[in-house]
Amino acid sequence: MAFYKDDVAVIGVNARHHVRRQRFTIAHEIGHFKLHDEVLRKGMHVDKVITMLNRDTNSASGTISIEIEANQFAAELLMPKDLVLRYMEEASLDYGCVPDDEAIEAMARAFNVSATAMTYRIAKVL
Repeated sequence: MAFYKDDVAVIGVNARHHVRRQRFTIAHEIGHFKLHDEVLRKGMHVDKVITMLNRDTNSASGTISIEIEANQFAAELLMPKDLVLRYMEEASLDYGCVPDDEAIEAMARAFNVSATAMTYRIAKVL
């Protein structure tokens, strides 16, 4: 989740999630602060009512534009297109197809993200 408390940006991350998932979550929430600040600030009142964006079934569906934008921001921050392409070139991976599971896991480790995030990122850069 991401919200403002006393005009200070706050990000909450599930400590039970794998560190790779936590990194993506943090990057995603930073994306909200950079791209959707006005949404996060909406609803701030003197009585400390807070508007929050948090992960739920709607955000997970991939159909809400601000969630898509925050995911794209996180992907570019953690897995910049030029570095992904360079990695693939140096590893002699074929640009024409998605690498196999072993190659994806190696890339995920190199970028310190989940294999799922890496798979989506590769699909976007190819």
